[in-house]
Formats: sequence, C-alpha cells, structure tokens
Amino acid sequence: MSGAAGSHFAKRQRPPSRHELGYLNLDQRIRDKAVSRLLCNSLAHYFEFLNQTSLRGDTSASIRFSDISKRKQINTIKMPKLQFYYAPGACSILPHILLHETGLEFEAIEVTRFDRHSEWLGGYKRINPKMQVPALAIDDEIVTENIAVCTAISNLVPEKHLMGKTPMEIARVYEWLSWLAINLHSGGFAHIFRPYRWSDDEAAHESVKQSALKRIEGIFEAVEERLVGVHAVGGSFTAVEPYLFVFYMWGMEVKFDMKAKFPKYTALVENLVQREAAKAVIRAEGIDGSW
Repeated sequence: MSGAAGSHFAKRQRPPSRHELGYLNLDQRIRDKAVSRLLCNSLAHYFEFLNQTSLRGDTSASIRFSDISKRKQINTIKMPKLQFYYAPGACSILPHILLHETGLEFEAIEVTRFDRHSEWLGGYKRINPKMQVPALAIDDEIVTENIAVCTAISNLVPEKHLMGKTPMEIARVYEWLSWLAINLHSGGFAHIFRPYRWSDDEAAHESVKQSALKRIEGIFEAVEERLVGVHAVGGSFTAVEPYLFVFYMWGMEVKFDMKAKFPKYTALVENLVQREAAKAVIRAEGIDGSW
C-alpha cells in the first residue's frame, strides 16, 4: 500500500492523552466518556477519508468505510444521564435554559412552586439536603448551587462556550454570576421574598423590604451602565444572560418599570427570549410576562 492512505496504516498515532484533550474540569467518569466520544469521531472521519479516496478510484485505498463498519460497528458514546431539579420562576431558570442550549437529553423534575407555597417533592431532601434549587444529577453525582451547576453543564458541551470562549471571557462570566448571586439574589430579592430570614420582628419586615428595593434599584442601574450590547460578555451568548433574565422578571414582579428605566437591560432580555432554549423554558415553566 502506498501514498497518503498507506502512510495512515504504516504509522499508528497514539490516542491523545486526557491532558491534551483539556477535560480537566470534568468529573472523571464524564471526562472518560468525552474522550471516548472524540476518539470515535476521529475514527469516523478517518474511515470517511478512506471511503472518499476509494470513490475517486485510488486503488491504494481499497478499504471502504462500509466494509469496515460491517466488521466493527462504531457506536456513538452515550452521554451521562441528566436529571434536573427546578422550581418554576426561580433562579433555576438559568441552568434550565443552559440545558436546553446544550441539545442534550435531560429529565426536568419540578420540586416545588414558590409562587403557590406548595410542598416540596417527596424525597427531594435526599437529592439536596439544603432543600434549594437547582440540583443536577449527572449519572450518580449530584451538583448543587447555581454557578456550580452551570459549570457542570458547560463542561458537558465545551464547544458551545456557555461560560465564555477565552480565559478573560470565562473570568468575566464568573465575575458577573458571582456579583449577581451575592448582590441581587442573596442581598436583594431574598430580603423581599423572605424578610423573616433577617428579622424575627414581623413589624420590621416592611423596612427590610424597602431597604432591599433601594439596593436592587442601584444594582439595576449598575447593570444598565455596564451593558454595551445584547450580550453581557463578548459578542455571543453566555450564562450571564439567563441569570440577568431571572432578575429582570423579578424586577417586574416587584413593580420596577424595567422597560422605561433600563433600556439596554431590556434589549438584552428581548434578545434572549428569542432563543429557542429560552422559549422552551418559558413554555415549560409557565412564565408570564411581556418582554
């Protein structure tokens, strides 16, 4: 055998190491599956090359992909089983949208409805002892906390860059998510929705809420000033947009005039809700609103 095709058979290349493939942020089991999937894709491209060479009449590459596939079937590596635990309208909207962005199959499990003060799904405490959403089951592993869940989802499809493309973009995405989680979620809306966490005196709850509203308005103004387009980081979609969407909805819920006061923020949300992933979550969670 001679020519380019012959050189492929003459020199076997070693499989790339896990370090070279760059899956250091994944769980060991998920990482191994991802490596296997890439190796299978590489083999498929190689056999396709042989097939095309044969079709051009190059007798030196007489092995056809169809012939090889009869002897050894190359199966697509099965991705891990994903179960996503959420509450409609809660901060779990963020990873819910990201999961739809991945295109992977997952089971969405509603565990409670905060808007109706419903009971939690029986047995959820075994899934997440903290009794919070979101939670993501990846095979036998449970990941909790929004930013951690988003990271796990992004690592399943690193080619989609859900947490940013470049090292600096990734840093900026985590900067945004951390800032929003601490200041708008815990330091803002949590005081409005659950003032009893900050005071046992029921008479003080209204004061807690009013202070939180002032803080939230100031953060919304900072978001508006920081935005320069319909994407918060770089020139493409990242996890920041769905998180900003959560707080935009909550802002409308507590009667902020979001469209009038925050036009750049509104433009980002209007762009986001046109994505198929966002539409799917809005339908699934029964979210009402005019964007």
